[in-house]
Amino acid sequence: MLKSITLNNWRSHGTSTLRFAKGTNIIIGRMGGGKSSVIDAICFALFGTCPAVQSRRLKTTDFIRNRPDEQPQAEVTLVFDHKGSEYTITRKIKRKGVPEAEIRKDGKRMEGPQSERVSDYIHHLIEIDYDLFTRAIYSEQNRIDYFLQLRSGERKRQIDELIGIDKFETVRKNATTAASRLKTMKADKESFMRTADPSKVRREIDEHNLKLSELKREKTGIESDLSAADRRKKELETGISAMSKERDSYRRLSDDKAGLQHTLGMLKRDVESSPVLGDMSGMKAKLDAASSSKLSLQKELDALDSSYRSLSSSAGKLQAEEQEAKRKLQKKEELAAKGKSLLGSRKAEEIQKELAELDRKGAEALASLAKGTAELAQLESAVKELMKGTAKCPVCDSELTEQKRNDLLKAKTSAIDRAHADAEEADSTIKRSKKAIQSLKDLADNARRVQDLLEQYSGVEEQLRESGLKSASAKKEIDGLRLKRDELSKKVNSAANEYLELAKTFERIIEMDNKKRRMSEISAKLHSIEADLAKVRFDDKAWDEMNRRLKDATVALAEVNGRKDRVAEGEKYIAELVKEKTARLQETERYADEVKRYSAAIEELQLFSNAVVETQFALREELIDAVNQALSEVWTAVYPYSDYSVIKLQPSESDYELAFKINDEFVSVDGVASGGERALACLALRVAFAMVLTPNLSWLILDEPTHNLDEEAVKTLAETLRDHIPRIVDQTFVITHEENMKEAASGRMFRIRRKESQPEVSEVEELHEASSITPSLS
Repeated sequence: MLKSITLNNWRSHGTSTLRFAKGTNIIIGRMGGGKSSVIDAICFALFGTCPAVQSRRLKTTDFIRNRPDEQPQAEVTLVFDHKGSEYTITRKIKRKGVPEAEIRKDGKRMEGPQSERVSDYIHHLIEIDYDLFTRAIYSEQNRIDYFLQLRSGERKRQIDELIGIDKFETVRKNATTAASRLKTMKADKESFMRTADPSKVRREIDEHNLKLSELKREKTGIESDLSAADRRKKELETGISAMSKERDSYRRLSDDKAGLQHTLGMLKRDVESSPVLGDMSGMKAKLDAASSSKLSLQKELDALDSSYRSLSSSAGKLQAEEQEAKRKLQKKEELAAKGKSLLGSRKAEEIQKELAELDRKGAEALASLAKGTAELAQLESAVKELMKGTAKCPVCDSELTEQKRNDLLKAKTSAIDRAHADAEEADSTIKRSKKAIQSLKDLADNARRVQDLLEQYSGVEEQLRESGLKSASAKKEIDGLRLKRDELSKKVNSAANEYLELAKTFERIIEMDNKKRRMSEISAKLHSIEADLAKVRFDDKAWDEMNRRLKDATVALAEVNGRKDRVAEGEKYIAELVKEKTARLQETERYADEVKRYSAAIEELQLFSNAVVETQFALREELIDAVNQALSEVWTAVYPYSDYSVIKLQPSESDYELAFKINDEFVSVDGVASGGERALACLALRVAFAMVLTPNLSWLILDEPTHNLDEEAVKTLAETLRDHIPRIVDQTFVITHEENMKEAASGRMFRIRRKESQPEVSEVEELHEASSITPSLS
């Protein structure tokens, strides 16, 4: 019995716990509230998967709650009793990392944390796997009449799968396929054997073996010939090696002799063809005299060159001085013109007088301005006193009448205006004087600077005249020296040419003397080489004969090796033929054995296939009988009326038909049943399958079984689940949105809905009766 299921962060559930009882347990709620998640959790806890994952509608990690906040993992815990013990299964799904699982028996851990090992343990414990659970116990959403909706061929296939006999059909098909493959392989082997002639192959093998024996005898003779030819060749090579040393010595001495003779001939021709040049000592005296004369003339020429360079340098300086004097004279003339342009017809004394007069006028204007400023200050002070309305004159301290004060004010004011006008006139005069003075001073300064510069160029005319005279004298002297240098240079070149001719003649005399000495040395060396050649014992004819014999021996050895290679190739070829034909013969014999084995295997597979068909037929009859017996028992319990007292699942060649017995004939439920009767018939078939196929578990899970049922059919289904099914099945779990299905509860009843304060999260409430709701103990 399932005792409870706890969901943590599973789909839309935060933390929810449902505790179940025997009988029919109802889970009610609106679509999308989180009802089916409970059944998914039960299936996942038992097997580590569920239909949504198997069909790939969801990934395993999709079960982890992600609203309102994404959670790192989800966990389900299932508690159930089995054979007197309490088992607790816990499975965890993680967003990152591998899933974990464990199963405990009466608090003791039996397996974990590997999920697959926990699934294997549960499979062996309850003797039901995932496929059988989802086919026999768990009716998915809106699929209570699933079998009636299928086409006939598909219904037969799925019911065969449900009761497990589809495996026999798979085995039969596999056996038939294997037999077909064996027949094909047998035909191939027989076809090969028909083209092969074992007797002919054996005769060919014997002939090839005889040829191999002949080749081996020939090979032995060739080995003997090869040894003799190789020995002869090595003896000749030894003789050639000894003669080679004498030959190398003979050729080296002959080459040296020919080279020396050629060199001696060339030297002799040079000496004989050379004219008589005189003796070396006389030529040496002439060469020394010519060298001394050349050196003396060169020394005289060097002295003359030095004087010429010195005089040329002095002349260059005089020319530079003359050019500088000309430049100064031109500058002096330019300054004189500029001074005349600045002063015009005036003289410097006149300018100085004008400056003195301007200075005087400026001083007078300054004095007048100072005096006017003082008077103005007095007048302004007097006016201020008069403006105060004083009774005494500010000057003479006499009594003032109002008329007199006004007259004084008027007079003083007029005087102030005149004083201001005089001050402005004086200031203007001062400014004009300063400007005129500055202009005259600038003119005087410029005239003075021009005069100073003219004084610096005094006497430049005399300098120019003296420089011209000196430069002309130096040029004349240079021209005389140039003539002398040219004549002396010709004498030096003539002496140098004479010296070179004598030097060449002297070198030729030395060269001829060296060649004569070299001729004597070569003649002596030739006598030595000829003596060495006389000692060498080498005969060209014997050498050629020895090489001819070695060549013949090499050719003979190559021919023997060629015969050996040809025999070896023939031996290898025939050996390969023997090997190939032996293999072919062995293959033919092996194929004959394989054909016998294939025939026996085909016969055995045919017998096996027939046995499988018979077993499948017998097992189908047995299982359908068991299902119909259970169906009859269930139908009697759930349908108390007499109009359809018998219901039966009828197998045929291509279908299974659920039928009622009417007037001694069975009629398809599809053709006569109302909606409620159809639902009860499908429910009874579901229960019958569960009783026959899963006798270890008395469970039934129905997800939205009221699909396409009218109100009356829903009422009938609810009564059946409440009053009749609990007598047959220990625990039934119904997931529904239909409020009328609350009447089906004989165990516990839950409502699952979204929280008002947190619409993304589902909450579970246990309902004790239709009109009252108590909070769940979750």
